[in-house]
Amino acid sequence: MFTQPKDLTEDQKEEYSRKLSILFHDPEGSIEGIFVALHHFFVSKSFDPKVIATYFDSYWKWYVSISWKTVLWHDKEEFIDIFTYQLPTAFMLDIPVEEYLLSYLHRHSISLPDLHTYFNKLKSEFLKRSVRINPTIENSPTISEIAKQYATKKNKTNIELANIYAHIEGWLYHKDQELVFVEEKKQTQNVVAFLELLKFFYEDGDIEVVIDEYLETLQGPFLLTHIDEDVIFGDPKLSLFEESEEQ
Repeated sequence: MFTQPKDLTEDQKEEYSRKLSILFHDPEGSIEGIFVALHHFFVSKSFDPKVIATYFDSYWKWYVSISWKTVLWHDKEEFIDIFTYQLPTAFMLDIPVEEYLLSYLHRHSISLPDLHTYFNKLKSEFLKRSVRINPTIENSPTISEIAKQYATKKNKTNIELANIYAHIEGWLYHKDQELVFVEEKKQTQNVVAFLELLKFFYEDGDIEVVIDEYLETLQGPFLLTHIDEDVIFGDPKLSLFEESEEQ
């Protein structure tokens, strides 16, 4: 059903989405097998934007959802592809990307040198690949273009920054392309988190400091769980990466 992408009717897309939701809560389910099949499919297509656009509101959306729901399963090379190519869509789907990213880096680093080596590789691949923020919109900018533009925000007026936010929100949450319902306020919060994450990558932020601060927000054993929304998106800190410019 999920393993070989094909054209689907709207009714079929709804049916598949319901079945996938059930599999997420079934310990005997085949989520891992579905991930492997979809990951192999998109890798075999070299993450071609035209292929992604074709299956954007079906197999691509499901692939992204599965990838992040099972984020700790993936090896480091898989995660580079997942993070690099899926990031904008993950924000569209209202996935807590920052939290999952920090959880993954923490769990998969055996030492501080290992953490920094892998993070630098992730960052390098992320910024050099020409991934568009929305593959279904031909004139949408690439991730690296947005990161470079936003990283110079200190030299921009409030009006210029507001225009950047508005453009990004329009590309992430296009009115004719709603992957999932996300309230307008949350859309704005996600745009801020998305831009601060890009800025952190572009400006060589200290990932060790951010992970330490993140761990301090958790209570009890370190688990991959949702933390309170105010911790991630509440004022005055709208992003787990937002304070990096002051360090």
